Amino acid sequence: MINPFLHLEKSAKAHPERVAISTVDADLTFAELLDSSVRIAKLLRDRGVTRGDTVGTHLPPIMDLVISEALFHEACIGAQIPADHPELVADVFDWLIVGTAVAWFPPDRQIVVDDEFMANSSLVVAVPNPLKYESVHSLCRLSFTSGTTGVPKAIPVSIDCMEDRALDRTSQWMPSRPYLCLLGLSTGLTFMSFYFHVFAGETFILAGQGPEVLDQIDRHGVTCLMASPFQLGVLLEDARHDERGFDTVATVMSAGSVLPDAIVTGLAERFDATILATYASTEAGSVAIRHGVGSINGLAGTLLPDVDVKIVGENFETLEDGSIGLVAIKRARQPQEYLDNSAATSEFFRDGYFLPGDLGYLDGRDLYLAGRASEVFNAAGVKVDPARVEAVAREFEGITDAAVFGFTPANGLQEICMFYTSRNPIDQASLATLMHRRLHETAPSKYVRVPSIARNHMGKVNRTQLAEQFASIVVKSAKSEPQR
Repeated sequence: MINPFLHLEKSAKAHPERVAISTVDADLTFAELLDSSVRIAKLLRDRGVTRGDTVGTHLPPIMDLVISEALFHEACIGAQIPADHPELVADVFDWLIVGTAVAWFPPDRQIVVDDEFMANSSLVVAVPNPLKYESVHSLCRLSFTSGTTGVPKAIPVSIDCMEDRALDRTSQWMPSRPYLCLLGLSTGLTFMSFYFHVFAGETFILAGQGPEVLDQIDRHGVTCLMASPFQLGVLLEDARHDERGFDTVATVMSAGSVLPDAIVTGLAERFDATILATYASTEAGSVAIRHGVGSINGLAGTLLPDVDVKIVGENFETLEDGSIGLVAIKRARQPQEYLDNSAATSEFFRDGYFLPGDLGYLDGRDLYLAGRASEVFNAAGVKVDPARVEAVAREFEGITDAAVFGFTPANGLQEICMFYTSRNPIDQASLATLMHRRLHETAPSKYVRVPSIARNHMGKVNRTQLAEQFASIVVKSAKSEPQR
């Protein structure tokens, strides 16, 4: 199999009238998906898109999926662009396909999907004739890291890697169907779900926003749900105000960050479902799965059977069970580099292993986490693990979310700062007392209540953005102070 588009051809032939993509507002059958993608592929070819080109998309979800199949047809390398990083986009992509033209990319390398484009596609006469990729090891897709502490990095995904994760290891991240993933098309997991559903000739469900998620669960009888902890928190609140039973939901899975115990308990009570937390990365895929509450002594989960994990020291020496060190992950056909980024590749990939930046230890096949080395920062000589500080903050009554970050004021001494959310005002003095009693020198010196905390599509805190937000608060505060 040297073009994933062949999966769509097969399913469209077997189930032409079956719904391929279901959204809140519209459905697309397999016959329609095939026809639309072939027509658009012809338009792309006429514009100059050629085999092997790297093409970024920024479109509404259903159109993004149609374009993704068109790019497969043309043996291209597709990806959703990290829109907040134009400097990265210019370095990575040969073409952009967007809903509205952007100013920071060459106009002659942009294809705008507007009314005129769609009208032209309806006039195209074309039949499926997918180009061949050179081999099963050819790149067919790019994924991007979260970029929570810097610029996202592009991860090349080959056909055999996609086949391995989306088809051979499906049960690891999709124990039952109908399945609904809320993580967004820019994540590898959601796109793999789309890839699998096309292969299997089954309906891929796009959830929508807010209560629309519950509508899709009810409409399709979803049995397995995957989302970030933040998304699950929002879903739980919506479900508590919805009288429907949602009896089909048997499994709720989380990915991206720690799943708070209160959300675990609430989901289990509301949906009467098994709650699973996954430890995974875009680079390595699913690594470990844990049942139940979110913070059992730092347990990330039990390693999946086909995953090799070892704990290493600073010189990549293997440490004994129980010793804390860097987590190193190896599995078949995982990527071994970041695209055109030798410095990051040498830092995070070594001897066939991927190092996600987590600190942890092993007890047999159980993996425990002890912080995230890549997010630890030095505040005036004190090393701070944000995850540990945030866990203590969430114990304070009334706090619904918390995020810790470093901020460097004019004196050059980095401070520990924390944003938090709460439904009602809280006693900050009591919060500070708790934090200092539990954390001593790693307790924050600044606490700010905010309406929401910046997170990415995986629910991970964007600490760079929080520091910038805090800087703007400091500037506004300084301007509002009376002049002496």
